[in-house]
Amino acid sequence: MHAPADVDYAQLLHFSQHLSSTLSSITVSQYLIAVRKVLQMAVHLGVMKQLPDFPKIKIVTVPRGAFTPTEYWRILRTARRLRGQQHPATVNLAHKHFKLRGTEYHMPPDVAWVIGFMVNSFIRPSDLKTLKHRHVEVVRNNSTYLRLTLPQTKLHGKPIVTLQPAVRLYEHMLRMRADTGLTAADDYLFLPALKDRQYAQFVLAYYFNWI
Repeated sequence: MHAPADVDYAQLLHFSQHLSSTLSSITVSQYLIAVRKVLQMAVHLGVMKQLPDFPKIKIVTVPRGAFTPTEYWRILRTARRLRGQQHPATVNLAHKHFKLRGTEYHMPPDVAWVIGFMVNSFIRPSDLKTLKHRHVEVVRNNSTYLRLTLPQTKLHGKPIVTLQPAVRLYEHMLRMRADTGLTAADDYLFLPALKDRQYAQFVLAYYFNWI
């Protein structure tokens, strides 16, 4: 093993500056944490006498945008009002530029359901396309909520507990789809007739942008 005895503050500073040219401050900080752990092991093994000083990285956070409660209710009411209406873009434009198919030219009720469900369940937009009825359990004990056991991703794999309004919304969706045959365990919650789930997510985003 070659002793990294010549690793010093200047080299670490140059390394961090090089990373900063293309990466965010958070990512640079994470890289330096990994380097520190490697060098700590070198000290533990006796190939380095001590850790060098590490440059301090000023973390620059970029807060995500958010809606106020008033804006949320306006969005939800608008989604309900526009249900069944055709997007103002012409059919040719919708098909040519957005690849929207004829069966999705009108606002589906799922858009309003998605808005309310996301707020009351805390799931991410990317989870919408994979969420099936088998992932949803209605729990009624001292509290009433949905337990969502989503397919595991690199970011999470533990069940999600929703707020109580998510239960009412989910049961409303079940009643609305009672005669469609699309509420089985392996059916998707939102736009279940669309088997292309990337396209289903696009349709939801397309109409949300209109709202």
